[in-house]
Amino acid sequence: MAAARPRQPRWITTLRHALQQDNGRGWTVWEARGHVQLCHRSTEGTRETQTLAIPWNGECIPAVLGTVAQLRSAMTEQGVGLKRAHALLQRTGMVALPGPATQPRIDWELVVEGFRSFKLSSGAVKASTFERMYEPVMQAFLAELAASPAPADAQELFERLVQTCGGEPGSKGRQLRVLYTAQLLRFALKQGAPSRWKPPEDLADFIGRRSADSLRRDSTPIKDRQLVALLDSITDPRWRLAIGLIGCFGLRPVELRFCRADGNWLVVEYRKRTARGSTPPRRVRGLDPEAMEGESTRLLSLLETQELPPLGTDNKGAGAAVHQFLERRSAWQRLRAEARFRGELLTPYGLRHGYALRAHQRGLAPRLTASLMGHSLQTHCRHYGNWTDAETIDAAFEKIGAAAA
Repeated sequence: MAAARPRQPRWITTLRHALQQDNGRGWTVWEARGHVQLCHRSTEGTRETQTLAIPWNGECIPAVLGTVAQLRSAMTEQGVGLKRAHALLQRTGMVALPGPATQPRIDWELVVEGFRSFKLSSGAVKASTFERMYEPVMQAFLAELAASPAPADAQELFERLVQTCGGEPGSKGRQLRVLYTAQLLRFALKQGAPSRWKPPEDLADFIGRRSADSLRRDSTPIKDRQLVALLDSITDPRWRLAIGLIGCFGLRPVELRFCRADGNWLVVEYRKRTARGSTPPRRVRGLDPEAMEGESTRLLSLLETQELPPLGTDNKGAGAAVHQFLERRSAWQRLRAEARFRGELLTPYGLRHGYALRAHQRGLAPRLTASLMGHSLQTHCRHYGNWTDAETIDAAFEKIGAAAA
């Protein structure tokens, strides 16, 4: 009777399972003269082996996983096989024998939970904001790291997130996914994650750029004559005041909840959170549409004595209330139809964009206009720098002709 085959130590099964979970089914390990022999089979069926300077024992798991992650990264970046990648890393001293605890496996779910606690305790975001904005990004992050093979480093992680999560290049959703992921990785580095998880310095390639056509569709400004027609159609004095303030002072709809009159100025105390912090409160001067001279002053006077319409129970509700009101107005529907005929899209933000266009037509410097609207010069030029339609050009030359006469 043949002798029973000795049972394989459990750590070997654990190592092989972790190796394939992190890197894919093409990776495995064997014992070779007391050391770890790494085996990789490519998708084309090519097989390569490489003996590592890591002893074959139950303490080798972290060292093997860390070394394989480095090798995979080199193979991907250099377009080489296992042996060549090992030689390159050995030449640079990156494949020396690590200690058993130098490359531990990262509990990314624990890192995400720590990141969440840090964001909430520091006051950077509210719990509701984290759940709505950050949580979907965190789940996509964890899903990629749980995939087989898992990404080897930050570069590969960002490449995968762009591919799997999609989104239009340069869109707000894609931008936030990339920025929130970078924030999480920077937090992980401070908690001791290996340097290969450091996000790239320049994230622009992952965010992408929106086409000029896309920017134009999303940023159609309402013209003076259109604003006048819209305001004349509103019979509810509360909504007449609200839409007038947005159009004449270039407000975001949510800022109706945070504004007050101060002489000839509108004080806006809303702080918009951005990747660089939050915007400061600002003072805004109105820009009257043509044929409605003195409208901004009249609106400021009304704001001191008249109530605004119901704007929901939170900041998000203000935008929804404005959108719902406008969508029910026949005058707004006609303006949207005009925009569609021109191949454009008119949204409630078109009222705010109209303020930027009016400032441009009247010769205000972009930096001043950006300050009045509560965003950076870079943001202003990116969103509003491409408005040179025939109507705007004609209006500008008419003013030049009138001044010369």
